[in-house]
Amino acid sequence: MTKKKICIVSDAIFEVPSDNETSIYYGKLALFLKQAGYDVTILLTDIDIKRYKKELVHLDVFCNTSNVNLFLIPSGNSSYFRNKSSENQVVSYKIYNWFKTQTKFDVIFFSDYRGYGFYSLLAKHQGLKFQDSKIMVKFFHPTRWKLSTQRMYFDSLSYITTDYMERKSIEMADVLLVTSNNIVNWLNDNKWNLPKKMYIIPDVGKDFIKIIEEPYPGLKSDMDLSVKPKVSVCLIHYERPYFLKYAIDSLRKQDYTNYEVILVDDCSKDEESIDYLNNLSEEFNNRGWKIIKQQENLYSGASRNRAAKEATGEYVIFMDDDDCFKPYTISTFVKAIINSKADVLTCFNEVFSTDFEPKKEDIQCMLVFTGDPALGIFENSFGQTSAIFKKNVFLETGGFIELKNVAYQDWEVFVKTVLKGYRLDVIPESLLYYRRPKNSKKNRRKSISDSFGVIHDNQIILKPYIDLFGPNIASVLIYVNNTEQLNEDLSSSRFLIKTLKDLLKNRFNTIINKLLFKNNKIRE
Repeated sequence: MTKKKICIVSDAIFEVPSDNETSIYYGKLALFLKQAGYDVTILLTDIDIKRYKKELVHLDVFCNTSNVNLFLIPSGNSSYFRNKSSENQVVSYKIYNWFKTQTKFDVIFFSDYRGYGFYSLLAKHQGLKFQDSKIMVKFFHPTRWKLSTQRMYFDSLSYITTDYMERKSIEMADVLLVTSNNIVNWLNDNKWNLPKKMYIIPDVGKDFIKIIEEPYPGLKSDMDLSVKPKVSVCLIHYERPYFLKYAIDSLRKQDYTNYEVILVDDCSKDEESIDYLNNLSEEFNNRGWKIIKQQENLYSGASRNRAAKEATGEYVIFMDDDDCFKPYTISTFVKAIINSKADVLTCFNEVFSTDFEPKKEDIQCMLVFTGDPALGIFENSFGQTSAIFKKNVFLETGGFIELKNVAYQDWEVFVKTVLKGYRLDVIPESLLYYRRPKNSKKNRRKSISDSFGVIHDNQIILKPYIDLFGPNIASVLIYVNNTEQLNEDLSSSRFLIKTLKDLLKNRFNTIINKLLFKNNKIRE
């Protein structure tokens, strides 16, 4: 009988780099499973190789002597990552990428702490990887537990990110391992979503063998490959035919067949754009695609909404004229949204800044978080415009805001979607090339005007929250949204926390517990 392959993922093992609870527990587990006849691999993550060079040499010798496989994921943020992702996001992504290079493991152990299994578990539930691997998450000391037991508070946005990753890792696990009923009670009291299978195991022992050997049918794909739902790619354009040709060429190369393209031109007037669109007409007609020419310049929000209304597909994917899809973009979106049963999926982007086709040396990866409404007050953690929606969900939310010259349209529509109770997740793969010129002003906050006067972009993001929870908290949310002022004020006072809880009472407590900040200097 073939020995089961087991991988233990940890940031510490056999007292390297520290002798914390995780290190001791997983070291004991690795040796126990090896002695029980399993093929054991240790993936030591986020390790400073230079700092712990001597310790790693000894660890390597020990693992070789014990016939345990050892792999390392070095610490440090590569220049490949563009945005200011949290360190734990980067590590989680590196772990997922490492697994993609390996043969199948029968069982994988993750710790809950720092949410290192987050992207791997997302990929599993989206049918992208690990379908036949049983993923177990061990409860050690997640951030929320640690802060509550030490009477501390979130003092940076990274805590909100990590808290979400930890909670979702536990929720998505095939098996949750805890050491006592007290932990189960704490999880239930704090309203954590728990997996169907949970075992109370005080320490490493024979019970692990029973769980490992318990039959696991695997996570089967819900996608019937013989029936491919129709997808509508909603592509918008305004006087950038040079970029548009790259976008359309990437659509021609898709490995998914049942899709249409709805191209909305936002009243381009230059001769080059008009000629290019006219030249596309025959090909679009032959393919059953559409070109819609707006009679006036209504800007991107209105153009996207027009494309979605004209779409005949079950799903809509949005695309700007300066983006390029990869050959498997549509097929991956469809596979992931069907398997995950999400309503909206975003993805990672590979960002480039040239006017030509993207080249490997010019590319940086933009990691995306996921649909956490708490973090969404402070930053667009959801993703970029190129996302797949169930068409009926997109139309029900009201679509993109149609004000002219307003930034954050994608952010605003994602906020509306999750606050209406729809599920938004991210695919942990780069599915498109996202062009961002070096002189781009997209990230700058600016005032915009409509017929009612001046509106600030950040207040547009807060409007869905205010619509849901009422005008009494409007000024508080606007203040909280200004994170620099918030951090300054919270360093000396707990007044805002009390005010928020008094105002929001029961309806908003579940969200506010995620987004309250507090400097560590503040104590009861």
